[in-house]
Amino acid sequence: MTEPKKKTINDNMRRTCFFCSEIIEGKKTQEHIIPDSLLGKLGIKEETITGKGVFQYSRVKVPAHKDCNSNFGSEYENEILKLLDEPEKLFEEIKKEESGISIIYSPDNSSTSLISTWLSKIYYGLFYNDYLKIDDLEHKETSEKIINTDNFRMIQNAYKDGVGFCLPSSLYVFKSDKDFFDLRTFVYPKMIMIKIKNWFSFWQ
Repeated sequence: MTEPKKKTINDNMRRTCFFCSEIIEGKKTQEHIIPDSLLGKLGIKEETITGKGVFQYSRVKVPAHKDCNSNFGSEYENEILKLLDEPEKLFEEIKKEESGISIIYSPDNSSTSLISTWLSKIYYGLFYNDYLKIDDLEHKETSEKIINTDNFRMIQNAYKDGVGFCLPSSLYVFKSDKDFFDLRTFVYPKMIMIKIKNWFSFWQ
């Protein structure tokens, strides 16, 4: 992992916006990394995500400007929730799109673009949350290596400019016979796996 040209880490991370990396001068909001409404639909608000830390899914949050939270976190994720309401349709849409290449796109464009941008937010958001809240020094250093990179800075700029995920990546989607929620993150390679209902995806 290369050292970033502009560092994400500063002395006031609890008042640094996850989406734009600028200091929050006024009132800050807390952005749910996994949408609260999705947690409610799945009935897992009080269930825990375990790793070096143990957090209820509903408590995995990062600081954000009110506008950044609203523009990306709320309005954008409404589109994601609509897609996830019909996993069979989403699966077919992504299959149809797999032969195309999006050079630049906005959050209201293809399903592949939407899901890739959303999964990037969850991946980096989980490590951002861990960096802020976990005392284990080794894991804190690992989290810093993930978020204190040019890759994350580029993604933050894409969030800020409203153009969606902007790095080369791979998105794989499968159907599953089992209906449950699961989530896993990996450091080497950088990857997230998520299982929602009978829809299973991993992004790297």
